[in-house]
Amino acid sequence: MVHHLIPPIADIFSDESLIMLETAKFITELSREQYIEFTNKIDRMAKSAGCETMIDVNLEKDCFAFYKFKRA
Repeated sequence: MVHHLIPPIADIFSDESLIMLETAKFITELSREQYIEFTNKIDRMAKSAGCETMIDVNLEKDCFAFYKFKRA
């Protein structure tokens, strides 16, 4: 449901919320390039909604990307 991660969603987040986003690791139809692009896209979306990266995503191993919401 990452498509809901747009700036207005910040209104429902509490300060310092943990945001856990599923990567596309288990979508077997994606090429490596498509997987990398999807991962980059969710990163951009999270940051535009006011989230900061908590842990860098390891493209080979991680199923989830973790962010923390910081109200501006």
